[in-house]
Amino acid sequence: MNSKNLSVWLFAAVLLLCATLAESQALRWDLGAPGSAGAATLSGNGLGQLLAVPGAAINWCNYPANATPCTNYATTYTGPTASATCPSNTPIVLQGSSSCVATGDNFGNLGLYTASGTYAYTLTANGVTSGPFIVTIAAPGGGGGGGVGDHIPLDNCTPDTSGNLFYSVLALSNNFNYATWQALPNTTTTLFCTMVSVNGFASTFVDLQVATADNTAGHTATLNVCWVVTGAQLTASPFTCAGTQTFTTTTSAYGQAHFAFTTPTSVPTASIIEYEIQITVGATVASNLLIYPTFI
Repeated sequence: MNSKNLSVWLFAAVLLLCATLAESQALRWDLGAPGSAGAATLSGNGLGQLLAVPGAAINWCNYPANATPCTNYATTYTGPTASATCPSNTPIVLQGSSSCVATGDNFGNLGLYTASGTYAYTLTANGVTSGPFIVTIAAPGGGGGGGVGDHIPLDNCTPDTSGNLFYSVLALSNNFNYATWQALPNTTTTLFCTMVSVNGFASTFVDLQVATADNTAGHTATLNVCWVVTGAQLTASPFTCAGTQTFTTTTSAYGQAHFAFTTPTSVPTASIIEYEIQITVGATVASNLLIYPTFI
């Protein structure tokens, strides 16, 4: 083998080694940390008491979740080298361990190893399931939507002139106030929002968190997200729409659902994305539809 061929071979070997190392890394994600409350609940009146939830189980799934609890499982690993996978029913690896277990510890702590990406998960404790919740896990220094677990509220949202959509603060239990856009039943309305791109980005999504006080199953509302990317000047260029998705009520009042809409795959630096969120609330929906839009 001459020196030229040897150099080419070595270069190819280095590239293969780097690719193998890059693919064999898993990232750590934790809900809570040793000595703190991971899975927790609030109890009591006034200033709530934070109580750890021992033995919480997690379903770690691809995004978006397909159910509650979700069952479209994503891969988890026994450690940061991703040399072995955990079964889908035992995805948790506690701090200081390399064993796959089904539940968190007595302090509510739980965590796992997985590849970078956006995931959905549900938590189950004492027979009650919460979620799905969404988290984005990025490698240190990696690109994407701005960091780990970013859900950025959309900027400068304004309703149409129909009067069927308004921003309001709702008082919930445990003295918790929740601010959302509310759409009236049996109406069609539109929410307009913007997002400013400072450095440019790619592969974007809009997530709509939707809920209602209606606790009769089977009532529906439809949602769609449309967008246009503009330059320095706002424009009335035609919008592109992601596609309609349907929210259906369950027997749980204020049970939240998440709807992910794929938006622009490439946004140049110093541009503005204009969003048009289309909302149609069915006549059978008995209470206002709550919509909280975020950018991920």
